Amino acid sequence: MLLEADNQPNEAEKIAKFNDLVTKANFVIFKKYPLFGSLLTKLSVVRTKALPTMAVDADGNIFMNVDFTLELSFDELIGVLCHEVMHIGTLSLFRLGNRDMRLWNVASDYMINRALTQDGFKLPKGGLIPDMKKDQIVLDAMMLPGLTIPAGKKFIIKDLKNKTEEHVYNELVKIKKELGEQGEDFADMLEKLKEQLDKHLYKGMDKPEVSEGEQGKVQGAGGDGKEENYWKDQIEAATLDAKERAESGTGGSGGSGRDMLDAAMKPKINWRQMLRNFFTMHGKMYSWSRPAKRALGAGYYAPKIVPKPEIDIVVAMDTSGSIDDEVFKQFLAELKSILTGTGSKSRVKLLLFHHDVYSETDVTPNNIMDVLSKIKPQSGGTTFSNIARYIKQKQIKPKATIYLTDGENDTPTFEVPEGPKMFFITQPGGTHSMVKKYGPSYDIDVVY
Repeated sequence: MLLEADNQPNEAEKIAKFNDLVTKANFVIFKKYPLFGSLLTKLSVVRTKALPTMAVDADGNIFMNVDFTLELSFDELIGVLCHEVMHIGTLSLFRLGNRDMRLWNVASDYMINRALTQDGFKLPKGGLIPDMKKDQIVLDAMMLPGLTIPAGKKFIIKDLKNKTEEHVYNELVKIKKELGEQGEDFADMLEKLKEQLDKHLYKGMDKPEVSEGEQGKVQGAGGDGKEENYWKDQIEAATLDAKERAESGTGGSGGSGRDMLDAAMKPKINWRQMLRNFFTMHGKMYSWSRPAKRALGAGYYAPKIVPKPEIDIVVAMDTSGSIDDEVFKQFLAELKSILTGTGSKSRVKLLLFHHDVYSETDVTPNNIMDVLSKIKPQSGGTTFSNIARYIKQKQIKPKATIYLTDGENDTPTFEVPEGPKMFFITQPGGTHSMVKKYGPSYDIDVVY
């Protein structure tokens, strides 16, 4: 027993080795991956025995268990450090909102690990890594033991290159709902799988106890926690530094991880406000019978803008199979809010379509939710031109047209109605390219 004990490294030796490995990994990351390296200099690596693996918090602390760290290969250590940097760089710890924290954690880990794996980083086994060959997430009975899932049944989230963490989260919520009473167990099980690599500590969550001598390294321990805007400034500075170093040939230029950080920094457009602005703009008309008094007082005649008794706006909803009930519900709920504010006589004409227009309904503030309850989406290919043809055939003369769609169409070009148009895209990726030449397009970020 004494001989075995003598052969085991003591605590001081393990700590020395841990510090040496982390220092070397930081150096390699800074030299080889300047964007991650610059951000990593703003973070604090802290030893802890309170966690079996590691964790990252919103103040920029990376808590690491020494034994877990020493079991990693050097390449895996680089990978997990960059994984935690990505949580700070993508602001994932500030984007939770009112989502299910478990599923948000899983979605962000899947997408971060996808980006890192695609960029050539090595991650430990057991983490949430997608099927990289097919670029999809596959969840089945083997991965989720204990759940009653029919033999051969697989839940697949496809086309990850065109998805964000938010979209993956929404897909996970759908699976949770489909599993019914097992949904909570599903979320708990995925969270435990995720924690084989790390934990995510949001604002207000307790920090783990740290090892002796590490207290001074903990950022935010004295109540001076870092806010989202602080990290935005750090990300912007790190991005500029990485660009300069790449141009000088002293560092890599980035990849999928860089793309994720760039996407997180882009300002989010409030689709609800854009929809409301569109209605406000096209829900007024000129009346020459009531000249504006202010204009007359200034010595000229001008029309007075007055509310229109009926907003003649067509809302065309694509039901080709990729838009779910929650998107319909939130979109129509926003329409109800808008219409209620424009007067009881305000209305829109709602057209449901796929390869044909198969439903036409006049919508008012009083019937809009009843309309929602009766919608029975039909699947099929998508033909945008049929909206323009239908409007022309029925002699509808809209002042403007709004499309709710995944952006896909059977042909690269299509007919559109006269007047202003706006497109709200329910699926991410390159789908904006087909519609943007006809009018502005915005992503709908639906929180499930």
